[in-house]
Amino acid sequence: GSVPFHRSLLEGISYVRREPIIAVLLSIALVSTVLGMPYLHLMPAYAGDVLGLSGSGFGFLMAVGGVGALLGSFTLIAVGEFSGKGKGLLVAVAFTGVSLMAIGVFDQLTVVVLIMVALGTAGAVQMTLNNTLLQMAVKDRYRGRVTALFFQGWGLMPVGSLAAGAAAEIIGLKATFLILGAMVTGLSLFMWVRFQGVRKL
Repeated sequence: GSVPFHRSLLEGISYVRREPIIAVLLSIALVSTVLGMPYLHLMPAYAGDVLGLSGSGFGFLMAVGGVGALLGSFTLIAVGEFSGKGKGLLVAVAFTGVSLMAIGVFDQLTVVVLIMVALGTAGAVQMTLNNTLLQMAVKDRYRGRVTALFFQGWGLMPVGSLAAGAAAEIIGLKATFLILGAMVTGLSLFMWVRFQGVRKL
């Protein structure tokens, strides 16, 4: 018969705890989502208050980010199979963090447009490589459970958005972007130094 949901979830968590590399990959996905993605919810206020854009201007910024995501996806397709996916993942996370910090520094529309392209590209590369490495590392019988854990991290994004929104109210939008970016970049550097196994993937 089918395995009850809670038992299946616990088995997945138990398996992840026994496999350090998988735990690290899931941690990267989780923290990157909670800290890196809330910028999407801050961008309407940023576009209006910092850049002075209308609703259509904000829509343009989001569309530009989408173009970046397509660029990232097409780049990975064009490159095909390659070694060093772990290093690529950590570099993409760092690139996301640096781009977020750049939004906190610059307020010229042309520069922000380029940053949004970079953010979209890095986000697509990061998510694709993270998911690919997980699929390669997980045993077949646990693949569904681990994939579920991977996507459950997205369910926590509103928590990050709530915290980022509260921070923006207190310290301002640009400072919030700087802090979020610094934390995402710090995550990448910590993972690079602390977990050499990821760099070897």
